Amino acid sequence: MKDILLSFIIPSKIKRYRFMSIFVSMLIFVIGVYCIALPNQSYTKRHKDEFLDQKIHVSAYTHLDDLALGDEFINSNYKIEEHVLVSNNTTSTFDKYLFTSDTIINGENKTINVYVIFDKNNSLNNALVDIQNDYASSYQEESETRIKAISYLYYIEKTNLEEGQYNEDWRLTKYQYYKSLTDEQLNEQYSKLDNFDLFGIDEQGDNNYLLMFFKDQVVSQVPYYPEGAIYHNYTSFTAYYEMHSLEFDFTEANTLNEFGKEFADCMFKPLYDRDQTNYLLVVVGYVLLYPAIYSLLMFWCMKKRGVMKSFKEYYNVAGISSVLPTVIVFIVAWFVPEVAPLYGALFSVFTLLVFMKINTTPELAD
Repeated sequence: MKDILLSFIIPSKIKRYRFMSIFVSMLIFVIGVYCIALPNQSYTKRHKDEFLDQKIHVSAYTHLDDLALGDEFINSNYKIEEHVLVSNNTTSTFDKYLFTSDTIINGENKTINVYVIFDKNNSLNNALVDIQNDYASSYQEESETRIKAISYLYYIEKTNLEEGQYNEDWRLTKYQYYKSLTDEQLNEQYSKLDNFDLFGIDEQGDNNYLLMFFKDQVVSQVPYYPEGAIYHNYTSFTAYYEMHSLEFDFTEANTLNEFGKEFADCMFKPLYDRDQTNYLLVVVGYVLLYPAIYSLLMFWCMKKRGVMKSFKEYYNVAGISSVLPTVIVFIVAWFVPEVAPLYGALFSVFTLLVFMKINTTPELAD
């Protein structure tokens, strides 16, 4: 057993494998791909939250449990009080849910309402940008700040119109109205609005949470109590995610934690599959393609002055020499993801030392 282990480390023992079938070396490299890719899959699954944080671009993001009033809120049991399919002529068809819970927080009875909007075909940013561009083309002298405020106010009004109310006269009338407002008047109207107004939601009580799922982002409006404050204000976060279907079943979720897990799983799978495919391609490059190219280059450089005279000998020696780097990287990969470059570095150094030792020692020719 000891002799077998040493035959993968000591050049004088590795040289005995240089005339073996080249298919054995190819098999060793294929097994190496599997050994290096497998730990990364396990690591990613064990660190799902960290993986999602790295892969999803997040802007002004704060977790709900940081803004809520503790575990009592997150783990309270919720039930769906309302589900309506809304068709709006100025947006699209979207699903609207209302989760409600009567619970006790810090010794007080609280009613918590969580509104969930699914508009999987729209992008809020795109809609606002289109309106900004439309308005800017009509009133180019307006400042960017005014255009942004007006576009948001205009979009909310337009979104909540009844079918048939929107026309060109309405649009021009609204543009002229906003143009006539002073900056102070405009800011006063703008400051009174939040994301609840976007979908015409009339909040009930003091604990209302809004989650809006668009095709490329989730936008939220949640109450936040500054330290020492008696009354809350509403703050929002936006998280951008990959362009893929938001099909996930959360209707059986009884708590916000369960809801969050369902959504995380929905986000995780496509990102995970793509990440693993990309990483597998990287591993194949380092473990399958690179050794073949490396062996070919060493063959061209050393064949005239070394003991080994054929590409097959170099490739076979490289195959056996790869066992030690593979074992090292396999162990490290359980704790550190994406270590394929480490394999490339270890393989290069160790295999070069083996090549040089065999080629510069004539007695190893036999």
